[in-house]
Amino acid sequence: MKKHLDLNRYRPDIDGLRAIAVIAVILFHINKSWLPGGFTGVDIFFVISGYVVTSSIINHQSNSILDYFLGFYTRRIKRIFPALIACVTVTTLLAIIFLPTSEVLEPMRSAIWSLIGWNNNFLIGTSLDYFNADQSLNPFLHTWSLGVEEQFYLVFPIFLLIIYGLKRPIEKKPNFKLWILISTIGISAILSMGLSFTNTTWAYYFMPSRFWEMGAGGLLFILLAQGFDFKLNSHSLINPSLQLGAFLLMGISLFAINDKSQFPFPWALPSVLGTVMFIASGAVENNLINRLVGSRPLVYIGKLSYSLYLWHWPILTLFNWTVRLDSSLNVVIALLMTFAFSLASYYWIEKPIREFKKIKIPDGKILSIGLGSLALAIGTIYIGFKNEKFLEKLSLRQYPKDAQAYEKGNWKDPNSPMMPDYPQITSGNCMFPKGDYYSLDKVKLNLCATQPSSNRTQTIFLIGDSHAIHLFPMFREMFKQDRYIRLLTTWKWNCVISDSLDIMISEKNRGYCIEFTKGEINKAIKLLKPGDIAIISTSLNLQITGLAVALKERNSKERVNNLVMNGMKVDQKTKLKEYANSLKRIANQFSAAGIKTILWVDNPEVKRNPLACVDLWFWEIPKENCSSERTIFEQMQKIVLEVFTTVKNSNPDVYIFNPNDILAPNGELKLIDDNGLFVMEDENHISQAAARSLAIPFYEFLQENNLIKTKNQRPK
Repeated sequence: MKKHLDLNRYRPDIDGLRAIAVIAVILFHINKSWLPGGFTGVDIFFVISGYVVTSSIINHQSNSILDYFLGFYTRRIKRIFPALIACVTVTTLLAIIFLPTSEVLEPMRSAIWSLIGWNNNFLIGTSLDYFNADQSLNPFLHTWSLGVEEQFYLVFPIFLLIIYGLKRPIEKKPNFKLWILISTIGISAILSMGLSFTNTTWAYYFMPSRFWEMGAGGLLFILLAQGFDFKLNSHSLINPSLQLGAFLLMGISLFAINDKSQFPFPWALPSVLGTVMFIASGAVENNLINRLVGSRPLVYIGKLSYSLYLWHWPILTLFNWTVRLDSSLNVVIALLMTFAFSLASYYWIEKPIREFKKIKIPDGKILSIGLGSLALAIGTIYIGFKNEKFLEKLSLRQYPKDAQAYEKGNWKDPNSPMMPDYPQITSGNCMFPKGDYYSLDKVKLNLCATQPSSNRTQTIFLIGDSHAIHLFPMFREMFKQDRYIRLLTTWKWNCVISDSLDIMISEKNRGYCIEFTKGEINKAIKLLKPGDIAIISTSLNLQITGLAVALKERNSKERVNNLVMNGMKVDQKTKLKEYANSLKRIANQFSAAGIKTILWVDNPEVKRNPLACVDLWFWEIPKENCSSERTIFEQMQKIVLEVFTTVKNSNPDVYIFNPNDILAPNGELKLIDDNGLFVMEDENHISQAAARSLAIPFYEFLQENNLIKTKNQRPK
């Protein structure tokens, strides 16, 4: 009979297995086609963590419950947090420098959550699939697995304390309390199975859905410690079978599954069972396969595996934000940088802190120092997160100095002018606050004009949301060409212009868009005269098409299916029909007063702030991270134009203006115009430069349709 091996000995093959796992993850993150199931390396880590942590707890004698928990969490803090704090802090600084400020804010939130071991739950809140392309640009995405492990560490010692108490070594005889752990592992597996088929995001990130994987490693150590390895030794064919099974199962997990497979259940099973079988075979006998996996090169990489895992993803992400990873040279440089940062982290942070034994520091002080350092890092990142203007100064991604953005004004100061030279057009006078009850006297519409009305002026009444505001620079250009054009305007933030559809801001709060639409149009008609023009410009991609989610999935909860009629949400077909009917009624109301109506087609969206798309120095930025998909843009245009055409066909006083003939010729949005200026100010608003470029085409449109009076037609 073969003699069982000491469970307390160092297992080089486990470090070698860590190396295989981290290499698999890195290869997958560089190029999915290289190793389709490389992401299951994380599942291998989970089993190893469960095994090693259980070994750490059971092999440490504690004199009291306080000593038990204090000792365990001190060891975990020394192992995890120094390198994590360094990586997150440095990565945050690099992200601030290389990413547009608007794009770094959400990763900074992710950074804070990663430091407190909660990033997996934060990512659940974003409702994003791990394999979504947009996630590849979050430099802290990978810390979700650390969050799962840290949450496991909070609860698992409690199970072992209940089952075995403080007495060490644990007894070899069966312990009925072990069924508590076994049952919990089973419940976790059932939960994982259920969520894998109903909510893949929760299944992937949620710690209770992953508990069974780490629990399997912990249970394996307990069984081996209680003498299960002798039973494995009793049959000569068991050990080779374990090795062969481990080899086949890990091969299946790494090569036969991919990011389209149902995960984590059932396709995490091969990697979990394969890892359990591999570790078990090595506990029975130091066989050939375990010796090969425990070879010096793999062991060395295995010892670096934590630092490699920490640093590889931020570096790959920053490459994706800047120079891409579509060339062999860039891949090699990224790998060399990953290795260099990992070596620095291991030799200057991880190893010195773990091996520092010259001065005996009580566990309580180590815990306090660790938590204090953690709080300092979190506080520093949070202060930066709250100072956006300061972050903008540090970023290399900035707008040119000629102020591309439309005049947003200071939304915290309602008296801030929204248009230079027209100080009376302020958010306090002309904007109705989001979500507030509507009142007729809130908007001082009579003040929201660029000049007094006269028999020579022709008024253009502009109503909408922020997609009306971003047209202000266009009108300022038109004023230079025709000083008798007068703008009268009002807007409501994030609101559809309809007399029957409203925005559902939350389950118990609507936007009062119906009241705003009816009230302000009635007020405007009293201030307008026959021959004037009304323009309705609103964020139709967001509210009407139902396709905005395809462009910007981060805000999917808020961006689609949030329109209600009579207090009830409506389906897409009903929404389009009712919106068309609503516009018909509004146009008829204007027509009765002798006013023409122009329906403004919404501009396309981009995936993120256009600053992210600007070439940085000599680096060519990957445009696919930014541009909207042409097919989706065309679908949006088709839906909007069909609705508008229905309205136009019902009323000869209705006209349609499509700015995308200028902004997106041939169906593709030009991110940068011919003068090197941004077309978009952010993800869905056009820039000041783009708005100015619409002035002449729109004025010509008015002339071609006899909507604007000529000099001879104006009274003298």
